Amino acid sequence: MQQFYLFGFSFIFIAFFGIANGQFSPTPSTQIDTSTCGVSKGCFRVPDGCSFTNCDYLLTYKANGNDIDFELSSKVISGTTAPYVAIGFSSDAKMGDDSVLACLSMASSNQMKIYQSYNRRYVNVAISQAGLQPTKTGVVENGRITCTFSRQKTVAPPNAEIFDLAQKWHLLIARGTESAGALTKHSTSAGHLPVISSGDVDLSSVDPPKTSNKEESPEHMMKRAHAIFMILAWTLPSGLAILIARFYKEDFSVMCIKSKLWFQLHRISMVVVLVFTILGFILIFVAEGGFEMDSELPNAAHPILGIIVTVLCIANPIMALFRPDPTHEKRPIFNWSHRIVGGLSYLLANITIIIGFLMGEFKIPSWTVWLMGVYMIIYGIIFIALEVCNCIATKKHKVDTEMKTISDDDKSNEAVAEEVDKGSSSSVVAILKKVLIAVYIVVAAILLITMIVYIAMG
Repeated sequence: MQQFYLFGFSFIFIAFFGIANGQFSPTPSTQIDTSTCGVSKGCFRVPDGCSFTNCDYLLTYKANGNDIDFELSSKVISGTTAPYVAIGFSSDAKMGDDSVLACLSMASSNQMKIYQSYNRRYVNVAISQAGLQPTKTGVVENGRITCTFSRQKTVAPPNAEIFDLAQKWHLLIARGTESAGALTKHSTSAGHLPVISSGDVDLSSVDPPKTSNKEESPEHMMKRAHAIFMILAWTLPSGLAILIARFYKEDFSVMCIKSKLWFQLHRISMVVVLVFTILGFILIFVAEGGFEMDSELPNAAHPILGIIVTVLCIANPIMALFRPDPTHEKRPIFNWSHRIVGGLSYLLANITIIIGFLMGEFKIPSWTVWLMGVYMIIYGIIFIALEVCNCIATKKHKVDTEMKTISDDDKSNEAVAEEVDKGSSSSVVAILKKVLIAVYIVVAAILLITMIVYIAMG
């Protein structure tokens, strides 16, 4: 009998200790009844009206005296071994300064954990677990993570980072992977983005909230325009401007409005780049309400690189206003400075665009990142091929100059034959250069149209 009591007390102690730390062993199959949604409990369902098995996200809430009872479920991202699903309570429809409750499946202990935290801007931090009630269940099965728990409406003493659930809040639901018992950044991949309620939600009401149409918000439309402007700037026109100035001066050497054609094409292209870059830069700052930076790489690099690219983009035309005459001794210094700034801004801009795709702000397929990478590789190959063409043309020009020093009477048959061969090779180089510029324009145009269509739709 003493052993029985000892065992019983030990069991209660262990169970209580686990609950007090927000951890508990996975429970048998748990399904959420959606038939009483709008009747005895409120339900936030994505998509609207879904049942338990086909909901992408599912949250139910019900006032129970001084508590709110929650049921929370989400599909698990494929390949995730330690998933979480989290609710954020926010005063607006944006992430940042949010009180968070999450259900975690901990890989290290094979236990479920209810976790209370706070989003300090874009960084999620652990806080007091005050207010969480000990009645909990949770399970990961059939590709879903599901848990039930309760939290007091108001905690005592008051805590600014544990929101009063008697008030109305926007609801945010997100999923991702836990690490060391804490939340990592939520998924940003297409099809797994967080969802937001369209307005404040009364957790004591059974009226169903609606999902916010994030795509129609002014902030999201400005972000969409920002992305489109930056792609318009840093694909076709910027790449074309670099290639023309570097490799096609002789091909477009005719005069056009007091300047050579190549210079006019280069200048027009770079004005387009500058205008779209400045517009995109302004739009994203207005949409974000100032400078915002993610807490994790590579996303954290996006705004920093964007600012660097914008500064370089503005600096280069200012440098061009002070360029020395072609015969000035400092002209080579300007030429190299101009090339380095232009080439660096182009490279960084394309890297920044790729990081932007990875941030998951828009519902675009993952292969678009690879498409952007392929574009950069093709551009590199075309650039190298044109450098080879330049070397061949330079060598031929040197030979032509040497041949002019030879009197027509002194030309041997071999010299005449060599000159004919060089003329033939020059013709091949000219054709190859035309093909290469055409290939670039087609590839850049395909990329440009594809990216704009997907961003406009997403």
